[in-house]
Amino acid sequence: MIDPASLGTIATKAAGPAARVLSSALTARLQRNNGVSLGSRKERRLVYQDFQMAVADTLAFVQYLRMELKLSGPIIGRARVRQLQLMLKDHTTVLLYAFGELRLVATEEPFRAADDVMTHIDALSKAANGRSERKFDAALDAFGEAQRGFVQACRVDLKYTPRWWQWRRRRAEQARG
Repeated sequence: MIDPASLGTIATKAAGPAARVLSSALTARLQRNNGVSLGSRKERRLVYQDFQMAVADTLAFVQYLRMELKLSGPIIGRARVRQLQLMLKDHTTVLLYAFGELRLVATEEPFRAADDVMTHIDALSKAANGRSERKFDAALDAFGEAQRGFVQACRVDLKYTPRWWQWRRRRAEQARG
């Protein structure tokens, strides 16, 4: 009987160099958080940052896709459509991975805000396929609001917002100055 712990090694050897590259990339990704306590503010900050990067990347691709469909429209070939679908799948996979990671470590407020961002990015990608410029702009504005809400929720969670004594000190300095 094969030891279940050695299945990964066997699969890596059988799959060849591509699997080794993927495996080393995954190992490097997992080791990036070396020295970070699980559940700490630093870990949450890294996860929030990864989610923000995935969202920004997906947003940029949705806008690119919108422009490509708008400019090439009906003359676009099947090969290009297939290529765009694969690219969209890649961007969506990264976004869903980042969201899944966020679900593991986020507190309640940033999680709700991230869920709202995911809802709006879905609406934005659906509006990108349509012809209405007004619907796309409205979806983009709603997405921007959701994104700002996520950043604010993260700031509160990570304690990046000013404390009461900082506000009091600022008022006292303004009164003196």
